[in-house]
Amino acid sequence: MKTLAAFLAGAMVAVAANYWRALWRRRHPVPLPPGVAYERVGDRGSPRRGVRASLLKSIRDPSNPNDRAEVRERELADDLRGYLGDVGAQHGADDAMLWMRGSEGADFLPVAWNHPGAPPSAGWGTPQQRELVSWAASEGVVCFDAAGGQLVFAAARVALEGVAALGTAGEVVGGLVLYSASGIRNPRSELKLWLPRHAERLAQLVELQVTRNEVARANRRMRVLVRSVQELDPSGEHHALEEGIVESIIEASGATFAALVEWQAETQRGAVHYASTLYPEPQPHAGDPVEPESLVGGVCIDETPRFWDYAEAVAASNELFAPGALVPHAGALAILPMRRNKRIIGAIVLGTAEAGALRQGDLKTAGFFAQLAGSALEAAWEIEEVRGTARLDELTGLSNRRHFDDELKRTLDQTDRFGGSCALVLADVDHFKDINDTHGHPAGDKVLRAISEVMRDAVRTTDTCARIGGEELCVILPQTGLEGGLDLAERLRASIEGMPIRWKDREIRVTASFGVATYEAGGGAMKRGQLFDVTDRALYRAKRDGRNCVRTA
Repeated sequence: MKTLAAFLAGAMVAVAANYWRALWRRRHPVPLPPGVAYERVGDRGSPRRGVRASLLKSIRDPSNPNDRAEVRERELADDLRGYLGDVGAQHGADDAMLWMRGSEGADFLPVAWNHPGAPPSAGWGTPQQRELVSWAASEGVVCFDAAGGQLVFAAARVALEGVAALGTAGEVVGGLVLYSASGIRNPRSELKLWLPRHAERLAQLVELQVTRNEVARANRRMRVLVRSVQELDPSGEHHALEEGIVESIIEASGATFAALVEWQAETQRGAVHYASTLYPEPQPHAGDPVEPESLVGGVCIDETPRFWDYAEAVAASNELFAPGALVPHAGALAILPMRRNKRIIGAIVLGTAEAGALRQGDLKTAGFFAQLAGSALEAAWEIEEVRGTARLDELTGLSNRRHFDDELKRTLDQTDRFGGSCALVLADVDHFKDINDTHGHPAGDKVLRAISEVMRDAVRTTDTCARIGGEELCVILPQTGLEGGLDLAERLRASIEGMPIRWKDREIRVTASFGVATYEAGGGAMKRGQLFDVTDRALYRAKRDGRNCVRTA
């Protein structure tokens, strides 16, 4: 009797301990990894859609364009089929399946089973049985279902343990399910003992495939890094170098989009230099400012990278680059500072279309490559600064003809690549020879400097103002249609007409004539090499129509 009493007392203590432990887990859920969104469901914490713990997503390699989801899922099913067959045979079950949390929602889906071919659909079984899979996975218990007095269904939790590369250690993945319409042979007591062991072994097999894929990812990333570093050439065109760095970071990290920022530590200001083609809206443009109070500015000042598994959490309330430049409509987002000689020279903004798709290993790869590219970038920017002084017109400070030709070609290239249209505005000072003859060449120089200042103040940072001849000035307007070009030309015309220029004791009144034309992506009715000539004809028409006006071809 004493032995029986001791046994019962011990059993009651164990039951009570399990109860309070379960209650503690319910009220104190394990924190999710940094950056993972969290919401309450009843009295339990539940990851939102697309949480990084989704193994259906984890076994795919977004850095490999040939790594399609269906291929990876089929490989997983093939790898697990033999073991699931052994489990089903051991317990006399017709079907043995692995269910996992889907990447697009909280429901569990069958992804592998013990028969050839694809596993059954998400609608397999009764609603109660599907709910039991979710319950077994979330609560860590073995669940059963019976029909006609026979045990026909059993489910146990399958959890990943220690996959540090995924940040999923200990997180629930799904369930191991046994089913037999005629009844599972083994009793509940035996299934309670064996199913958790089978589930643990199943998780180990899944982790093995994940590890294999991670090794393959690492090898691919290393090949990208080695090739990209070898191709860095700071002596070439800095735009090409910036594009190459951004595209290499996308390829090495598996990101969907990225942007490159230059940062001036002395002024605590910066500028966007390049954004990839697939950068989502709102899309930055080359030359857009980066302010210190923005997210990117804060990273450059604090020298600390930032990462959000869910970019939408900061999309509505934070400015990415500057006031009005909000966080893009994307899934995951990261900002990585770029260091050179212990100072920040810029930052990389990168992200994915799908929430939770960026991993810590991906970001380490991108950050490592950014540091390697920092020296080449800094050298290229210094070279560009020196070249810039050689591309300026000494009298007006505008771009000279050589720089104008380069920028026009680059703008046409970008228009063909990204779509849309660009505009060209040509201006000619009316009766400029009379100004020189009447007031002297120094007066004419002052007129050109005054008009150049008006043009600089009226254009965007992405536009290019140039002096291409004696009194001929122009503006290149990327991503601008005919209406935008005409509007700028008219504003410039009115400003010049209303601007008296003091020269000694006299006042010089000046006007200018303008021609405007646009180029559509792909050529349309106009070939890219015809844009300047068409705009020049529009300018000639303005002069023929009496000057001090704006005309199109």
